[in-house]
Amino acid sequence: MLIREEDVRSARLILFVDRILENRGSASLDRSAASLSPELQRTFHERHDRLWLRSEEERAIVVHLANALDAWDLLWEAGRDCVSIYLYSLSSSRLRFASIEDGVYQLPSLIAHFLTSLSTYLGRQEEPGHYHFCLEYRKTHSAHPVDNLFIEGLVEGMIRFLRLKEYSLTLLQSSLPEVDSHLKASSDVRWNESTTVYDLTVGQTQHPFPEEEGPTEENTEKFVSRVLKRSQDILQESRELMTAIEYLNIANDELEKKIEANHRQLEMARNIQKGFVPARIPDWKGIRFWVKFFPLQEVSGDFYDYFPIGESKFGLLMCDVSGHGVPAALMSAIAKISFANHRYDSPAETFRQVNLDVLNLVKGEGYLTAFLMVLDDNNRMTYSVAAVPPPMLYRARTNTVQRLEGHGTLLGMFSDAGKHYQDYTIDLEPGDKLFIYSDGLTEAVDPREEMYGEERLIRAIRETRNRNVQQSAEYLMEAYRQFTLGTEPRDDLTFITLMVSEYQDQFDRYVREGHRAFHEGKLEKAVSLLKQAHAIFPKHTHTLFLLGRALGKKGEFEEALEYLVEYLQLKPYNADAYIIAGYCYYMQGNDALAIEYFNRSLNIRKGNPQALYNLIRIFLKQENKVEAKSLFEELVVQRPEHPRVQELRKIFPEEKPSVIEQ
Repeated sequence: MLIREEDVRSARLILFVDRILENRGSASLDRSAASLSPELQRTFHERHDRLWLRSEEERAIVVHLANALDAWDLLWEAGRDCVSIYLYSLSSSRLRFASIEDGVYQLPSLIAHFLTSLSTYLGRQEEPGHYHFCLEYRKTHSAHPVDNLFIEGLVEGMIRFLRLKEYSLTLLQSSLPEVDSHLKASSDVRWNESTTVYDLTVGQTQHPFPEEEGPTEENTEKFVSRVLKRSQDILQESRELMTAIEYLNIANDELEKKIEANHRQLEMARNIQKGFVPARIPDWKGIRFWVKFFPLQEVSGDFYDYFPIGESKFGLLMCDVSGHGVPAALMSAIAKISFANHRYDSPAETFRQVNLDVLNLVKGEGYLTAFLMVLDDNNRMTYSVAAVPPPMLYRARTNTVQRLEGHGTLLGMFSDAGKHYQDYTIDLEPGDKLFIYSDGLTEAVDPREEMYGEERLIRAIRETRNRNVQQSAEYLMEAYRQFTLGTEPRDDLTFITLMVSEYQDQFDRYVREGHRAFHEGKLEKAVSLLKQAHAIFPKHTHTLFLLGRALGKKGEFEEALEYLVEYLQLKPYNADAYIIAGYCYYMQGNDALAIEYFNRSLNIRKGNPQALYNLIRIFLKQENKVEAKSLFEELVVQRPEHPRVQELRKIFPEEKPSVIEQ
């Protein structure tokens, strides 16, 4: 079985941290997280952006926080809370829990949903309701109390879902080398065993279903409860088991069809939207960006984008479409295309043209608000506002916060809206930060229905004085989460932070000297200088590309790929980057990915001789002479005078070259 390198679902760390925030507060968490190593801090801050985390890194973070904040009990609670994530991933198949035993036998799947580092199996004992619950770690992994506490919480969560009044989970033997004080274990537990074994006993008495709550629209869980309750009533009244089963199966089939149809539609819409909403914004000429994007549903009416304007300007757009779900996502796609067709130096003129497009295409069935800005080489920002909440500008020199002026009007609602759009210009200085957000932030409410509002946001922004762009964004999002604890979000939320670096000159010097060192063949020096530049602007595309190229030249292929993959996420249309990445994969022995990346290079640059040459070499090595000959003929047609043609003509197809070029 292929074990993925990243073997813990990030939900565990996310919910553990949420529990810490709720019980220990953000100040304590910030202090504890600040003492993590830089690598672990990066994983900690990226927990919301990744589905899986590496087991060793995630465990190290959990142990550090649990020890520092005396929060080991909260890990058990996080496990209990994670059960709802698993149940919702099952969609309608939860209806198959026709008995308590069916639910209990979901435990191995539940654990596998979050951990891939161990195998789990459940053995029924002779006495009803008694099971042996076994955990066995895979060869490259070892037991850890973090997993035990989390798994015990998962079991508790499933027991709660099954509404069981009585159960017990007793540790009989453990793979841990010695007694661990964080686990509740009796003195007769056997330690340092190859397998961890629990005795699981469940009763057969369940808590009653909650009373129904009137005519409000049911979610899936309420529907399940209602159907099961009705089945029990029928069974009790008629004593006919088949009648109850038939009713349950009919309801199950109908719900499965409805959920499956909706799921396919939403999944398709979500994948389409993911394609046009960038995962991140690259650093640009001394300015760093950080984005937090939280759709209310599977698809969102909010979206953002960035794009070049000419050769020396950078555009940034944030839009908020009216409504939610699929209709709003469809309109956001229309708006995305319209903005892509109208990229002017004047944001106000762009709004005028987009307003006409939306009126013509949507016919008054929806509208959107937006903020559009254009930056030039001198950090001069020209912007326009179309009815979105005013962005907040933090001035580092004076430690003050100001609302950007301008209001505009809705896009796609009024034919004469063009006269309301206006360009404004402002100069940004080193240390300044701009906070752009949709109304899902300021209109969020707490349990008392009090809105978050601009004043709270301004106070929180002032407290980011000594924080960088990422820390500022995370700090403000934490203030928002603390305010809204106990409530459900009511709107999509987009939050973009940008900051003018105070280290642009130093960055330029590192890049310039690193580039020179690379061309002089001083690869060690080049990598050192470029890494210092990367530390200043981690998402600067040119630096990522140069680092990937230099490390590939040095033979440090795995590290080179880390930078190249990140670069290609930001700039996916660089044929040379795919050539270098393909070379690195080849040198790692991964022919499949090497072929894929060389082919991607060919898709971008037809007839690319380097890509064709390297593919021919790989296929010859694999003794795939038919494919090699076909590509050789294509190379001859595309570049008959290329030196590689003459080289291959001499050896093709008898000899089998073994080295490809970067």
